[in-house]
Amino acid sequence: MSDGRRSAPGTERWRFETDRWLNSRPTVRNGTVYVGSSDGNVYAVDADDGSERWRFETRGDFATTPVVAGETVYVGHRSGGLFAIDATTGTERWRFEGGKRPIVTDATVYTGGRTDGYLYALDAATGDEQWRFETDGFVERSVNTADGTVYVGSHDGSLYALDATTGTERWRFETGDLIRSPPVVTQSATYVKSGDGNLYAVDANDGTEQWRFAVGFGDAPPAVTGSTAYIGGGDGTVYEVDARDGAERWRFETEGAFHYSPVPVDSTVYVGGSDGTLYAVDADGGIEKWRFAVGGGIQTPPIVANSSVFVGGHGGTVCAVDANDGTEQWRFEASAGDWTAVTLTDSTVFLGNHNGNVYAVARTETGRSGMIEARDRSDRTGDTDERETGICESCGADLPASGESVFCPSCGVHRKCRNCGMNFIERGLDDPTYCPECGTEQ
Repeated sequence: MSDGRRSAPGTERWRFETDRWLNSRPTVRNGTVYVGSSDGNVYAVDADDGSERWRFETRGDFATTPVVAGETVYVGHRSGGLFAIDATTGTERWRFEGGKRPIVTDATVYTGGRTDGYLYALDAATGDEQWRFETDGFVERSVNTADGTVYVGSHDGSLYALDATTGTERWRFETGDLIRSPPVVTQSATYVKSGDGNLYAVDANDGTEQWRFAVGFGDAPPAVTGSTAYIGGGDGTVYEVDARDGAERWRFETEGAFHYSPVPVDSTVYVGGSDGTLYAVDADGGIEKWRFAVGGGIQTPPIVANSSVFVGGHGGTVCAVDANDGTEQWRFEASAGDWTAVTLTDSTVFLGNHNGNVYAVARTETGRSGMIEARDRSDRTGDTDERETGICESCGADLPASGESVFCPSCGVHRKCRNCGMNFIERGLDDPTYCPECGTEQ
């Protein structure tokens, strides 16, 4: 727990211990950190001081990232079973035995069956089944929704487009091997990676193939922005491809494989490899701008925010790196274990570790409240890095950077895609893993 003293960037503010390893990313909402542990509990922890607010006990292993929508926490069980928990009290609202990983949109929860090959649509308030659709293979995290259609990839190698209201099949597209990563949906096409080593672009309306591009093995989806797709190949090569026709524009070779999608921000593409190196590549020509040695293989997808890149490495290292020149801003070392993912608020970096601990690390100079210490909050015409106009659509709090911040500093809600700026709240998406517009991993 926190002792309330001022924390310098990169220093531990508090840690919370569970009884076994963590496999999921911490979710931060309304001043609370939610995390599932393999000790069979979902925990709600005070984001300011690390004290436990409640725990929800079951038997088994919570392996999926908690999704918070409204006043409900949705979390899936490794052995099968989806739970809806009151976000304030920790009491169970409902459970569904057949599902695992929740995808929450509007008033519906979509989840793939653990072993039966079904995609289920559940009423978010009651857990009642609205419909189910059967595929010929497992359905993991390969689900996305857009404009009244649910896109689901299956281990049977097919991509399905389903009516979101009825579950009726609109079309299917067959690839040469299983599909494990979520499809990326734009207005003109749906992009999906297959175990056969290809990235496919499929017409979103009728499911016809537009093009395919051979990238090798790997489950990370492409990052699609405008007319460009960035793809990480299993052999450590990054590709820039024309999203309209699949023509290769450039490639950049690294010394390690990629487990996460490339992250394009402005004129730079950031990629983290299994060789323990974070690369910054010029988006215009594929030329290396800089590289930074994290130490050990990259364990978390890079997150770019306010001219910093945050990334975790094997063995308990997490670094903040200057996005412009690759210099180290700070480094935090846990005693042991690999990171599950990085979650940001404006003042704090929250991390889950396989050693069973949740860490809160100061991202900026913080005091007892954990919020950014502005030099003069009354002067709105002065230092605009701390506070500016704009409000959070979730809690109504003032936002920095003219309302363009990805995370609300007051409630911690994930407001916008950090790449294309799509508003998740307006689309009814709570804590999406991937942006449905551009495909960037969040």
